[in-house]
Amino acid sequence: MQVSRIHQLCELRESWEELSRGRPFLSPVWLEAWSKRCCVSGNPYVVAVFDQGKVVGIAPFHTHKSRIGADRLEFLGNGKACSEYLGILVDPDVMEPAIEHLAQWMMESAIGLHGDVNRWQRLDLESVAPDDFTSNRLCQNLADRGAQWVEGEAAPCWRVDLRETEAQWLARLHKSIRRKLCSLRDRGIQTGRAVYKIASTQTERLATFDHLVRLHNERRKQLGDEGCFEFPGFQDFLTEVITSPDSAEMVKLSLVELDGMVVAAGLCLESENGLLVYQTGISLQPKTTSDRVAANPGWLLNLFHIKYARERRLSYIDYLRGDETYKRHLGAEPTQVKFHMVVPPITAALVRQRIWRWAQTAKGIGKEVMESIPQL
Repeated sequence: MQVSRIHQLCELRESWEELSRGRPFLSPVWLEAWSKRCCVSGNPYVVAVFDQGKVVGIAPFHTHKSRIGADRLEFLGNGKACSEYLGILVDPDVMEPAIEHLAQWMMESAIGLHGDVNRWQRLDLESVAPDDFTSNRLCQNLADRGAQWVEGEAAPCWRVDLRETEAQWLARLHKSIRRKLCSLRDRGIQTGRAVYKIASTQTERLATFDHLVRLHNERRKQLGDEGCFEFPGFQDFLTEVITSPDSAEMVKLSLVELDGMVVAAGLCLESENGLLVYQTGISLQPKTTSDRVAANPGWLLNLFHIKYARERRLSYIDYLRGDETYKRHLGAEPTQVKFHMVVPPITAALVRQRIWRWAQTAKGIGKEVMESIPQL
């Protein structure tokens, strides 16, 4: 097997699509767009493993220059984009040898055998699925070669199991939530007041996305918060994903009209088994309204998303990261994701790692001290 860094991601598109196996956040559509629009702190660092000329493995990293000067590697798609379930792409038929060759190349790169341009001093892997065998094996291989490896739990994602019937799902919910959902279904959806529309043409997709951005920004402004579309490059990143001809099956843009007015919009990613609710925008209705249907556009959108996922015979709907209370109210259970941090056995990297740990400890102590000071 041969291993090399690839500087033009388009060279791997066909193999990348095959290896990602329907996992939206690992698809070339998602990660190429992110690398163009959101990779502002470094450059793509994509490493491919070849077996007799065929691509059998892809490590989709990017470089990141830290405040203390260490060149660290992170997954493409991380940060403000909030991509989840990231990982290393490997053909399962050659899993072990591909990971072993990748680990050997990366360790050689850390000590400079593949040139200064490929040096790295820390590997940070975030939002890794608990069953991601490949990322775990890569870290283990690096540790076997002398690297320091730390793993831990990150903020969980939240998932509703759709393999149970609708009646079983509703029975699990608190009775007040169950009454609320049934009321919205009976008074809003079944009466035809609330209509769910999934964009199909490019024009409809862009128009729906505009509604999503508008509703999201208006709500965040009313709540006195900064919306995610204020982040540099974020809106352009999603626009590039949406307009890609390869994203039609993966990216689902939808909206809810209530009495003819758009009150909610969502962007979901559909995988082979589930629907990932990535971004939503809802109108902020006055709390004084007596119209319960009009007062709950977000709940209407959730009901429609779940209905769509059931009709598609998907196994789950995933609300991703964040501990918003509505997720628990909908019966979502936490899916724990992991992070991995690997430091190669080179002096500069180990020294910087000690400095980083000292800074984190000092930060924690400072926070405890501030919290212990009585408020005057």
